[in-house]
Amino acid sequence: MRTFIAVFVSLIVMLLMNTTNAMASTNGQFTYEVETGDIGTIKVVAQDKPTAFRAAGNLCFDRRVALYEKARGPISEERMLDIIDSCANLKW
Repeated sequence: MRTFIAVFVSLIVMLLMNTTNAMASTNGQFTYEVETGDIGTIKVVAQDKPTAFRAAGNLCFDRRVALYEKARGPISEERMLDIIDSCANLKW
């Protein structure tokens, strides 16, 4: 019985931790928020989770390209591919 309670409590804690980064509101919209170290917090509201995640990736890419070009000038294709990889792997 103790094992069951421990597993049940662990599942509840994991569920609560997962909903802190991504919460569905009452009107059917989904809010996705992630903290990135270099470009700040990305917060996107969309109709569903995949759309919000895609929009966050696009916003991440735009911000990182702008930051790079501001600091170093024109960006190379290889550097863009690196940025795409980093923004495609945001925390789900």
